[in-house]
Amino acid sequence: MKVKPTRLIGVYSNPNRSPVKHVVTICYECEIVGGELKAGGENIEAKFFPADTIPQLAFDHKILVEDYLKTLKGVVN
Repeated sequence: MKVKPTRLIGVYSNPNRSPVKHVVTICYECEIVGGELKAGGENIEAKFFPADTIPQLAFDHKILVEDYLKTLKGVVN
């Protein structure tokens, strides 16, 4: 899928985010500009979910999604 970043949601850095190594994640809101959603790399599946039915996510990715949903409501961290 091709996307165009439209807004920075947050930068997440914590040595304990991943049990493997220190990971820094940059979360963006993006506009889809082409292509198709498909899995790749470590992922075996890729899907879109309504905001109220997002399944359990790995590591602390739930926090990233919650922060994005706050931006939709106009709540600033």
